[in-house]
Amino acid sequence: MSHEWVRDFCHAHNFRLNSSKCKFIISNCSGPQDGRWLWSVDGSEKIHPLLSSEIFRYLGVWLSMDLDWSKQIHVLNKCIMDWRWKALAAKVDPAQLRASYVEFLFPRLEVGLLYANVTEEMCNTWMSAIIDTFCIRSGIASGHSLNHMAFCLLAGVPHLWLRIQTARATEFICCLNSRNSAAGSSTLARLCAFTKSTDPASAVRKLVERKKFPTTNVFRLGPTLKYLKDLGIRITSSSNQESADVASVVLAINSTLNRSNVSKVIVYTEDGTRNRVYVRWKQFYCGTCGEFGHLGGLAQL
Repeated sequence: MSHEWVRDFCHAHNFRLNSSKCKFIISNCSGPQDGRWLWSVDGSEKIHPLLSSEIFRYLGVWLSMDLDWSKQIHVLNKCIMDWRWKALAAKVDPAQLRASYVEFLFPRLEVGLLYANVTEEMCNTWMSAIIDTFCIRSGIASGHSLNHMAFCLLAGVPHLWLRIQTARATEFICCLNSRNSAAGSSTLARLCAFTKSTDPASAVRKLVERKKFPTTNVFRLGPTLKYLKDLGIRITSSSNQESADVASVVLAINSTLNRSNVSKVIVYTEDGTRNRVYVRWKQFYCGTCGEFGHLGGLAQL
């Protein structure tokens, strides 16, 4: 039905579809002799079905129904090696090299790193090649012995494995709180499958009690959940409590401000919060509206 709608739309707007470039994939395709083909727009050509192992590009990511990420990983590796070769061949200045990595190379890698089955070992290997390129162009002879974390921190460049975990954690939390899209339901289902639970409350409870996470990359959520747990970020279910417990956080902020004699703090608030929280200090800066405020030592969050 959807293909017929596409044909009608293309016919009404005088569009054509190249049948040789169209990818019609069926999970149980029996091969070239499968008779479940589709017509082209003008009905003169056939679009034959392909196997589920067929790799295709969708929104910049190479994927397949069999979840074979070999093509995407090859593309990521080629991007890094091409960037390294061009930087060394052109003898790029170290400052320009940093800009090319931050503004050109990493944005090209980000989508693939977010969705592909990339392991920590792969990221460390690619990071070694990137740091070695920086060191060669900067005249540093002992680049192979540098600590990756320290180099990225001092150079102000993103570390591939840490940045990919941050991006995956952001996507995971956003999808987990989504109520109006299928992405939220599928993310919740993957979380329940990972913890072998039947409902969100038990999944969150098992996640809190979990001590070990799988070292293999079978579940793409595994390293991300471990990353959140190592950071001390706890996921709670709405069925257990209606809102987060902020009383202990407010007490900790009050005690810290009073103990260190802080005269100015930066506060980010949400205008839609119903429960107001009050913290005492002399002067505060609201990061939401960008203004300083004096409330007689009482600031409303």
